[in-house]
Parts: sequence; C-alpha cells; structure tokens
Amino acid sequence: MPTNQEIEKQVKFRKYTYIILFGALLVLFLLLRTSNWQGSTQLHTIMEVVATLLAGIVGILTYVRFRSRKDNTLLFIATAFIGTSMLDGYHTIVTSSVFAGLFPSVPSSLIPWSWNASRNFLALLLFLSWWAWRRETRLGDKGRISERSVYITVGLLTLGSFIFFAFFPLPRAYYPEFFFGRPEEFISAGLFLGALIGYLKKGYWKQSHFEHWLVISILIGFMGQTIFMSSSFQLFDMMFDSAHLLKKMSYIAVLIGSIISIAHLFRSEEKHKEELEEEIINRKKTEAALISSEMEYRQLFDSSAVGNWSRDITVLRSKLDGIKSRGIKDLDEYLSKHPKEVHDIVGRMVLGEVNQTALDIFGAKSAEEIRKGFPKIFAKIPFKTIIGFLVTIAEGGRSWRMDIKCDTLDGRHIAIRNYSTIPAQDQVPQMMITNMIDITESKQHEEDLMKLASELKRSNEDLESYSYAVSHDLKTPLRTVRSFVSFLIEDYGEKLDKTGVDYLTRMKAAVTHMDNLIEDVLTLSRVGRKISDLEAIDTKKLFQEILLEIKETGSKAKISIPKELPIIQTQNAWIRPLFHNLINNGIKYNKSKLPTVKIEYQSSVGEHLFSVVDNGIGIEKKYFEKIFSLFERLHSRSDFEGTGAGLAICKKIVDNMGGKIWVESTLGEGSSFFVSLPKGNK
Repeated sequence: MPTNQEIEKQVKFRKYTYIILFGALLVLFLLLRTSNWQGSTQLHTIMEVVATLLAGIVGILTYVRFRSRKDNTLLFIATAFIGTSMLDGYHTIVTSSVFAGLFPSVPSSLIPWSWNASRNFLALLLFLSWWAWRRETRLGDKGRISERSVYITVGLLTLGSFIFFAFFPLPRAYYPEFFFGRPEEFISAGLFLGALIGYLKKGYWKQSHFEHWLVISILIGFMGQTIFMSSSFQLFDMMFDSAHLLKKMSYIAVLIGSIISIAHLFRSEEKHKEELEEEIINRKKTEAALISSEMEYRQLFDSSAVGNWSRDITVLRSKLDGIKSRGIKDLDEYLSKHPKEVHDIVGRMVLGEVNQTALDIFGAKSAEEIRKGFPKIFAKIPFKTIIGFLVTIAEGGRSWRMDIKCDTLDGRHIAIRNYSTIPAQDQVPQMMITNMIDITESKQHEEDLMKLASELKRSNEDLESYSYAVSHDLKTPLRTVRSFVSFLIEDYGEKLDKTGVDYLTRMKAAVTHMDNLIEDVLTLSRVGRKISDLEAIDTKKLFQEILLEIKETGSKAKISIPKELPIIQTQNAWIRPLFHNLINNGIKYNKSKLPTVKIEYQSSVGEHLFSVVDNGIGIEKKYFEKIFSLFERLHSRSDFEGTGAGLAICKKIVDNMGGKIWVESTLGEGSSFFVSLPKGNK
C-alpha cells in the first residue's frame, strides 16, 4: 500500500508526463509539417494491419478485465476498441489496391473518410465510457447501462459504417483552399477532447495504471486529429502517415496500461492467495487451540472445586422478549403481578452440563435428579430475587451475583453463592454458565458476627449510659464537698492556723482535679457519637476563633497560622477541641520566655496534613506512643497541671475521623504534632 507521500509524488510525475507529451507532439508537428515525405498504399496497408491487430488485442484484454469486474467504463472501452479494430480492418481492406475498384467512391475520398469513421467511432465511445461512469456515480445501480444495450449500439454503428461505405459515394475529403486540409477531423478531435477532460476530472489516473495510460492514449489521439491529420493536404503525405503512426502509439499506450493492470491484478491475486493460505493455516492453528482449550475447559469444568453448571436460556429469552413486545415498559412491575407466568418462564430453562462439585452441593447423583428436584431445591428463593434475575437477562445483563438459601435433595439446609455469566461472544444470549460455592458456614459466621456486633453496640450504649450516670452521680457529691470546703475557707479561714488552711486548700484542689478527671472521661466516652451533621468547616476561621479564645485567657503566647487553609467536611463539635487541645499543650508544656506555636498545612492526594509545632520542653522518643494513652502523664501535677486525658481524647477523635495522629520531638527543643485527615473525612 503506497504512502500519501508516494502517491503525491506519482501524481506530480504523471502531470508532468502529460505536459511533456503535449509539448513533444507540438514540437514534432512543427518539425515535420514542411517535410516532403510521400508514402504509399502498401505502407498504409501495413500500418493499418498493425493498427487492426493492436486495437483487437486491446479490446479483448479490456473485455477480459470487464468479465472479472463488471464496470460500465471497461465495457465501453472494450467494445470501443473491438469495434475500432473491425473498422480499422475494414479501412485496411477497402483502401488496399486489391479492392480499390469495388467501391462506389474513389480512393482519394474512401481512404480519408473510412479513416475518419474509425476515429469518430473510437472518440465517441471513449467519451461515452466517461459519461456512463458519471451516470452510474450519480444514480447508482439505476444508472448502470446494460451490456445488451452497449452491444447492440456498438454493433449497429459498426455495421452501419460497413454498409455506408459499401453503397454510398463519398464527397471529397481534402480542402486545399482552407487553412486545414481536412477540417472534418475536428469532429473526432472534439470528442477526444471531451473524453480527455472527463477522465482528467474523474481523477482515477492518479492511482490507476490503466486510466493513466488511457489518458495518454486519448491525449495522443486528440493531438493526432487536431494538428496532424487536419494539416494533411494529400494522401500519404508526412502529416497523413504521422497521424497513422500516432494512432498506433495511442493503441500501444492503452495496451501497456492493460498489461500493467493485469500484471498488478495477477500480483494482487497471488498475494490474496498467499494471505488466504496463511489465513487457512492460522485458522487451523486456531481450531487446534480451540480444541485444546475446550479439552482444558472440560477438565477444569469437571474437576473444579467450584460447582459449575450451564443452562440453555433460549426459550426463556423468547418468552421475555414476547412480554416486552406487548409494549410493557416496566417488566419488574409486570412480573411482580403475574407469579404464575414467572414460574412458567423459569421452568423454560433447560439444564445443561453439571460437574461433580455441583452434584455434591445439591446432594444429587446425576443432572437428571437436579432437573426433577428443581421445585424442592429452589422453593426458598425469594420471589423478588427471581424477578431480579429475569429482568437482568431481559435487559441484556451479562453477569450477576446471587446469594440464596435452598434445601438439598439429601435434606440439608444450605446457602450458596451463584456467579452467573452469559458468554460475551454470544450476540443473542443462548447459554448461561453458573459457578457456585457453598457458603453455609461463612453465612453462619456472618450471622454470628452480626449478632456479636449488635450485642457489642448494645453493650457500648449501656456502658456509655452507665459512664454518664456514674460520672453524674460522682460529680454531685464532689460539688457538695467543694462548696463546703469553699465555705470553710471563707467563714473559718481566720480561725484556723496555717496548717488547717493548707489542708482545706489542698482538699479543694483535689476535688477540682477529680471533677476535671470525670469531665475528661465523659468527653472521651462521647467521642465518635454523632452530635451534629457534617458541615463545611473553614479551618482558617476555626484557628482564628481558637486563637481569640486563648488570648481571652490572658495568654501571651505567639501563635501563627498559614494564609492558605482548607475547607473540610466534618463535625465542628470534634474538630474544634482537637486543635484547641493541641495548641494549649504547646503553650502549657513550655518554659521559654515567649511560648510559640506555629500551625502548618500541606495538601496531598487524598489527605489533609496539619501540624502544630511548638518551642516547648519536648518529649523523649520512648514516650511518643505512651503520651496518647489515657491518664498517662510524664510530669507531676505540681510541674504541669492536667488530667493526662487530653491527648487520648485527641487520638480518639482523629481515629474516629479515619485519620492518624503522631508526634516528632527533641527533648528541650520543642514538639511537632501531626494530624492527617482523609479528604472527605467524616
């Protein structure tokens, strides 16, 4: 297959060929027009015999091509050259010295006019060959001209020419008083010109070897008639013989085109034959591979640990298509209201092959037992499941999964998982293949887990209620103790010595600490509970509000936040205490003159990464995990106040959001707490 560049190069070369040929013939005419050459009747007869043979060969070759590829263009060209061969032969005979006295016209008229008849005939049919192509292109098969019409038309024209020259005297053919000695040649010249323009516009010459050489032939014929033969002023002069020679060259051009085209046709057929042989070999290989694959499939089907069975659904689909053809749009609703029809449709499925594993699952000894036991085996399948299965098939579904419970033929109650598929290569689904596994044990485990989960949920709810009740009950006496301690200090502080006041002060601090512990335990128990719906939280605004709250407590710490912070979907009730606690820790566990906390943020694929960086006291590496446990303290309350529950609450909040929290720190240099939250977190 030639490339576009090669085609463009070929088209350019052929254009130059036509231009050079036109110029060469024009130059040849100018060189020969003053020649005194004088031929003879014998030379003329020899040239016309050659022309007759050439035209006949061209016509036969073209006709052979037409028989292999029915084309109006080839038909007209073939009959044109065959008819021209006859007329050239007739012209040869009637103009020879043997038959010169047997015709009603003198040789000086008979020879030129019989030549002109042959040229007009060929030029007309070549023009008609282009016209027939254009008609067929416009009208399609309706525009095709029948072979019979072409044969009759060509035959009548040829026969008419024979009769005309045999019985009618001809006028003179030469007109020396005119600039052109034979003006009648312009009739065929005009037809040749029309054919030339038509074939050039047609454009097939750009790729077709035959039509390229045909264009060359028509161009030679046009030049031969226009400037050579029209400039002849007597029989057998230079222009006369030159025109006859050019006629043979035009025939040879078409002959070359035919030979090249036939050679390409044979080459193409040979290539096609090779491709066909290769295709046959490949097909045999494919068939062998399919047989091998079929054997492997059969072995896999029979020996598989998965239950395999096939079902013919041709009749089932036919019934479903019949329902849809009645104009029923909602098949699901229709089938739900017609249970008898559903059972009838399902009963149309024909069980195909069944492997041993499937027989064992159903407790059967043969496929026939399964066929007979269908009603018992599948009696427990929910009606909606059956309808869903039928609708899936009707709507062109190719695969689906169903978990069903059924009774086996040997009295067991089992659960099976069906994976059903319709082979993709079936344009009209006919066969359904089902793979199934016994999931009775896994279903039982699943049900046990669901029961356990339900019990755990209930236990957690009970525990939360208990924690809340206990915490509430504990806080009530604590509030009483704290109140009375406050009263004692206020009312009897002056009557007590320093030791008594110190005892009361310590008692009040202990009660306050106990109250804080209970509050933190309550907070920890509530983490994860849906207090509010998800909402879009502008974290920049959130950090600004936290900073304002901290400043209102009188803190002199320097806290900075980045310019760009995200909006995340979460619960404000939990995201706020998370960051509030982390920032407060950075200020609280800090001995520097100016406590500094810096908020940083990075966005990556699938997550938001926040970090809270402080210049505090730092943490030893061995305590990185320990600090997130409940009531784990690294320092005494006299050094740093707190309950030891803050980071445990932070960790539970982050875990519930599906994120991660960790710390990186150097003792004495500060800490960095990292919070990674998934995008779209809850």
